[in-house]
Amino acid sequence: MLFSKTTNKKYAVGFDLSDTACQVSYSEQGAEPVTFSVSPDNEDFDIPMTLTKKLGANIWYCGREAEARADRGDGTKIRHLLSAAALGKPVLIEDEEYDPSSLLALYVRRVLALIEPQVPTEAISVLTFTLDTLDRPTIAALGKVRDFLALPFDDLCWENHQNSFFSYMLQQSDSMHEKDVLLCEYDGVNAMKLNRLCYNPGTTPIAV
Repeated sequence: MLFSKTTNKKYAVGFDLSDTACQVSYSEQGAEPVTFSVSPDNEDFDIPMTLTKKLGANIWYCGREAEARADRGDGTKIRHLLSAAALGKPVLIEDEEYDPSSLLALYVRRVLALIEPQVPTEAISVLTFTLDTLDRPTIAALGKVRDFLALPFDDLCWENHQNSFFSYMLQQSDSMHEKDVLLCEYDGVNAMKLNRLCYNPGTTPIAV
């Protein structure tokens, strides 16, 4: 259940995470999902998976601002947050070690602050992370991220792209179930990935 009947929380928020960028979509109860755009007037969805710590201060920036400040020499850039969290080794920043999962949690908090005008954090019922691959180290890292966030969501969960695609298609109209569906995924760096969802009305369930 995405929304609790016992609270006034009304938003489900999803982070699609990779090592280079993330995209954030949100849905108000009963409404179609909306993907957050960095530029309000354009479909500019990618938020760089980057943190920058201001030199000599406990001030952190994320995404485009993090990259811009690091390029100006205003701070220390931290990239590959997802793979660093899965690896689990401390990250050295200005002679101080940081838990990589705490850095990923900080990034998530900063991105939640970006969407705050549209989606107040206190009104979020469910936060979901989707990723290309969910192995044991990544799942363990996301569990630590949940603990570091310590936000009062009704639920915080994660799933891989295949499960997300399957869940999405099951919620579509019957007309979308008459033919197979192909999902094409291209991040601009790696080879395009294809996922095919086939329907067989002679079996239960009909999707394979």
